[in-house]
Amino acid sequence: MNQVLIRMICAFALLASPSAFADQDSDLREGPCNKILDACKTYAKISKTKISLYRDCMQPLLNNEKISEIKIDADDLKACQAKKAEIKQKK
Repeated sequence: MNQVLIRMICAFALLASPSAFADQDSDLREGPCNKILDACKTYAKISKTKISLYRDCMQPLLNNEKISEIKIDADDLKACQAKKAEIKQKK
């Protein structure tokens, strides 16, 4: 009986919408922030370190902190910052 219950819970978790479990800034992974996210993914691969793409890369960039290995377009950064402000305002 316990195994059946555990399997049902696992199946539900797999079928549930991923956005239900996403962090609060998951909307930043769409739209104007895609290029920044891609740059962060590339940075993670090149640096060969395990990082949180949002906390360790996107968030500092959106706060105008520089990461020397990452080059992003200023217009992309401004558009993503505007998206972040829009998301914050909705909350």
